Amino acid sequence: MANVLNYTDRPDSSGDNVKQFTGTVNMTGTTTLSGATTLSGAVTATSSLDVSDDLTLNSDPIAATVVSTLTLAELNAGATLVPAVSGKQIKVVDFVATVSGTFADLTSYTLEDSSSSIVALTLPVADLGDGDLVYPDTGTVSVGAGFLAGVTSGESLDVALQGSSGTGGTSITMSITYILE
Repeated sequence: MANVLNYTDRPDSSGDNVKQFTGTVNMTGTTTLSGATTLSGAVTATSSLDVSDDLTLNSDPIAATVVSTLTLAELNAGATLVPAVSGKQIKVVDFVATVSGTFADLTSYTLEDSSSSIVALTLPVADLGDGDLVYPDTGTVSVGAGFLAGVTSGESLDVALQGSSGTGGTSITMSITYILE
């Protein structure tokens, strides 16, 4: 039996039809939302959420959560966590990570914009032990200018390696809640 996602088409203030989703919206795999899309209730994307227009509720931006498990190789190479949206700024409003394996040799991983100019969070190696839960206020984790204030408009939110390549760790699962403005 296929899962069904219910929505209604309704005109917005300019008369354009928009899709309005209600209830809990769980998206697995790559999900692309284009045009005017309104989601209400809990929104969770467990792989990649591509929003190519405003994500709003009653004209206010709503939070979306993306959950990504990145392997040691992906973390060392760098990866995009939230894709760029032209003219929109990604504002990280919450973060939690689960660490698998004990990481060593690196200085830290940062969550930053794609030009590396604004950092949202820095995750030092000291806080990346096997089984650790990492929050913005954990140990030596530091909150950067991009946390709550946003990264550069039109740029993606990426994870980047600082220092030597990490060793020892298996993966980090990151849950990032953000809004687009």
